[in-house]
Amino acid sequence: MRHRRLNSPLLVLVLLVVLALPVGIAVVSIGSGANFADDERFSGNRLGAGTVDVAIDEVVEVTDGARSRATSGDPAVFSATNMAPGDHVTGALAVNNDGTLPLRFWVTAKSTTSSGALADWLLFDGWVADDCRSGPEGAERVFNTNVVLGPEHARLIGDPAGLENELRLEPGDQLVVCVGAHLPLAAPNEVQSASVQVELIVAAQQSLGPEDENG
Repeated sequence: MRHRRLNSPLLVLVLLVVLALPVGIAVVSIGSGANFADDERFSGNRLGAGTVDVAIDEVVEVTDGARSRATSGDPAVFSATNMAPGDHVTGALAVNNDGTLPLRFWVTAKSTTSSGALADWLLFDGWVADDCRSGPEGAERVFNTNVVLGPEHARLIGDPAGLENELRLEPGDQLVVCVGAHLPLAAPNEVQSASVQVELIVAAQQSLGPEDENG
């Protein structure tokens, strides 16, 4: 019996089309599909940095006991030219937060003249009080006492580390700090006619946390 052979090229073509059709459909389905999407746009956003600005007012004591404050770019905290053993000199500074951010500050001092007899004997104190004339004994807070100043800045008031002696000011606030210098009774004759110049620096930085419970 003779079997009739199909045309081989046509059969191969039909089989290829049948086999390729599902794959072709899948490819078309993946390539032409789309996901729904949406977005919202917000324009006009602005960011700005705040300011840390510490300002100093000189506190001038007047005869009736009231205080008047005169703004000065470089206030002289205290000045004395005729000190004798046992004398005390007191100066006051009103520290203001003129910036927009909370700040903490501290006060340091150093001798700007070469070391001499007077510089070696003068002792400095730092405290906070409503009336600096009351001295450390009547202070709200006493920071350091009997500090001998050298050529490097010594801390008198506050604490750069922000530990228990942090002084903090909110924007617009003010705090009066006091600096005192006294010449001990034991000062020797070599101190006579000697003089010394003292530089004070009020340094401030942004305060990141609330005021210390002890501060």
